[in-house]
Amino acid sequence: MNFFWSRKSTLWMAALYLVVGAVLMLFPGASGTVFCWCLAAGALGYAALQFRYVLQMKNQGYTAPISMISGGFFTVIGLICLFRPQWVLSFLPIILGLVLLADGFGKLPIFLDEMRIKSPFRWSVALSCFVPLALGIFLLFRPFAVAKSVIFLFGLGLFIDGLFDAIFAWKQR
Repeated sequence: MNFFWSRKSTLWMAALYLVVGAVLMLFPGASGTVFCWCLAAGALGYAALQFRYVLQMKNQGYTAPISMISGGFFTVIGLICLFRPQWVLSFLPIILGLVLLADGFGKLPIFLDEMRIKSPFRWSVALSCFVPLALGIFLLFRPFAVAKSVIFLFGLGLFIDGLFDAIFAWKQR
């Protein structure tokens, strides 16, 4: 867990946030569809592994009902993501809001430490903590907004978060 808070990893995460945030802001419609396709690929891949396990167990004379159910469930999820991405995107604001809240709450102890020692960087840490929190709250209270706007806001949150993380890590050097 310490890896995620080291200076080197913070810079890598900041760079990743900047790139992903910029892509999401520039191409929100395509990003939502690509997100659903990636989710479909992951779900269908997991389902295939479950069905493979079921066949292996069958060849050994055993049954694997939980794996069969799990494989069927993830097949349905994968097919929905593949053929009905708008259904998935309608829940996206809630999911993205929760991700932003988790990111903001995760940085709260760092912000409190920076305030306690009266660090000159405490305001950039405050922005890195409270901007994702504010955007997360906004997304949770307006979950049925247009998916493109939500993806844009999530990208904006990631971009701003990455920018302030990079500034904080650079100034800490």
